[in-house]
Amino acid sequence: MNKIKYIIDSVYAIFKLVEKVLISPAKSIIKFIEPLTSRYKRLWNTYTHDKYGDFLYKKAIIMILGTLASLYVVISLLGFIFDLSYYLATKHTETIYLSDSVELDSEESLWGVKGCPTKDCDSNTALYFRIKMSWFNQLWNIVHNGKLFFPDSIAAGVPTGQTECKVISYGLRYRVLMIYNYYPQILQVKCYADE
Repeated sequence: MNKIKYIIDSVYAIFKLVEKVLISPAKSIIKFIEPLTSRYKRLWNTYTHDKYGDFLYKKAIIMILGTLASLYVVISLLGFIFDLSYYLATKHTETIYLSDSVELDSEESLWGVKGCPTKDCDSNTALYFRIKMSWFNQLWNIVHNGKLFFPDSIAAGVPTGQTECKVISYGLRYRVLMIYNYYPQILQVKCYADE
């Protein structure tokens, strides 16, 4: 009898845990989204129907295009806010030794850069960076350099062979994050020729 009670109590505890961890946050998100969707439905019905209740196709197409444009702006703004917060929390300005830049994806203009914190480099101290286009990187470059951000130009500043460079970057440098394709991002590179 005690074993059955123990099993029932364990199952009940698991259900309570799932409710607290998954269901409660989901309910909060739904409570936030539900007023937005109900307002959108009212707006849709008002805008796409005339006073006689007839459906207006041209206005519906305009509403759909406006919705898609709004979603693009909202998603871009959220990405910008995330990148700005990430930058403010993890910014690095340092002198390191970069050794190579490689174009990883020409369509996305994504570059990979390798380097080390000192001249003596091994697999435990190697650093890996990415240079890629984002709204935040674009605005940062305009504010700090007065120019548009071109990943190709930044990557071109990294010479082949180990060279001392001043690098402005942001991002976490935990190797486990590389499994998930998260690398620190370079915003600016200034390399010094060996004399």
